[in-house]
Amino acid sequence: MKDKAGEDLGMLRKIAVMQKLGGESVGIITSARCIEINETGVVVETPEGKETVACDCVVLAVGSASRDSSALKEASEKAGADFFVIGDAKRARRAIDAIAEGFDTARLV
Repeated sequence: MKDKAGEDLGMLRKIAVMQKLGGESVGIITSARCIEINETGVVVETPEGKETVACDCVVLAVGSASRDSSALKEASEKAGADFFVIGDAKRARRAIDAIAEGFDTARLV
């Protein structure tokens, strides 16, 4: 749960995104956990408690976390195979960074 919208964006990108969202009358809820999506809207839990947000369209911006790949790495090394952890498997972040890392790793193979 993020406390602020767009806190992981660069300053100029954040300004552009927030202006676009504001112009479209998009509601942004931070520090909330989605409990339920139903026919009438979304039930969220915030530090203040549960609330229902009436809506007909929901966009979820969820984070991701990398998973431990040490067992797979160990098995690959035992088999004599090269093993590279790249992209979100290494560390969750922006797609452009993961793509660049994949390109750089592919050049090594």
